[in-house]
Amino acid sequence: MRPVAVVTLLLALLSVERAFAQPIADNMTCAEAVSYYERNGRIYKRNGKDVIPIYNGVPVSKRKALHCNWGYMEQGYSLRTKDKRRCTVSYRCVESGGWDR
Repeated sequence: MRPVAVVTLLLALLSVERAFAQPIADNMTCAEAVSYYERNGRIYKRNGKDVIPIYNGVPVSKRKALHCNWGYMEQGYSLRTKDKRRCTVSYRCVESGGWDR
């Protein structure tokens, strides 16, 4: 194989690997994680040795636009970042488990 072909193949493999590599919340500050979720509508989190995407509700900046139906309440979704144990990146409506049950 020619050296040019080898270099081209290596560059192609590196670009494919980079396409699958996603920033992980564990390696971000809370502000970076919130900003990433705002821009992308998802964030990646380490779960053991796997990395999983999290799509959970509206970004923090759109919290005021979230209107939960009766019997539901707002709940923040938090995850660990490198500077905070609990960093809220989104909000969603969940059943309140109210007093009338």
